[in-house]
Amino acid sequence: MDNPIHDQIVLRAYRFWEERGRPWGTPHIDWLRAERELAGGDSEITLSTVAREVGSVVGRVIAILNDIDRG
Repeated sequence: MDNPIHDQIVLRAYRFWEERGRPWGTPHIDWLRAERELAGGDSEITLSTVAREVGSVVGRVIAILNDIDRG
């Protein structure tokens, strides 16, 4: 089942990633920018938005690693 909105986000995020020089480990930046742009919002990603997203991911990874270490 195709999801045209998802497909548009994928294509736009990929374009942003290529424009940024294809950096490793930062797909969330391009994905958020693509979502925001397609929603008609500001296409600029603020530092606080990125920090919040990265922080939540890091927190989840730490929790998982802590659980693995315990078990």
